[in-house]
Amino acid sequence: MKPLIVTIFDDQSTIAGGAYAEAHSDQRMSIAGAVPPKLEKILRAMPAPALPEICRLPLPKRRDPIIGASRSWHLETDARVRREGRGWIFRIRAPGARRGACFINVSKLLSYMHAEEAADHARDAEGADVETQSGTEVQP
Repeated sequence: MKPLIVTIFDDQSTIAGGAYAEAHSDQRMSIAGAVPPKLEKILRAMPAPALPEICRLPLPKRRDPIIGASRSWHLETDARVRREGRGWIFRIRAPGARRGACFINVSKLLSYMHAEEAADHARDAEGADVETQSGTEVQP
């Protein structure tokens, strides 16, 4: 898909790649959130997209639409953290079936990602404290 470029010169606006705007009935591009007054002629407000509660596990060689992770990453990481009670993948199978559908609980996945982000920031802060305590000055 060709990127859409908007260039603004005072009150005049030009759109490169206008094929996107032509696909809409009112000829304006969509933007999440408020539209700046100078851009009301070319943009229309849309509510921010909502995340689903669950989504299917991506097919092999594909990535999920939530965080962009591969199927392998989901399966391997979920298996590792499931021992701690933090897994996010669940399977639905018919009684007696060997195969079924795999789904991702999006809120649990995002909770895991936020916890990992916080742990990463804590490790960075600990590393900074260790460097300053040892008398080594960190240069930006």
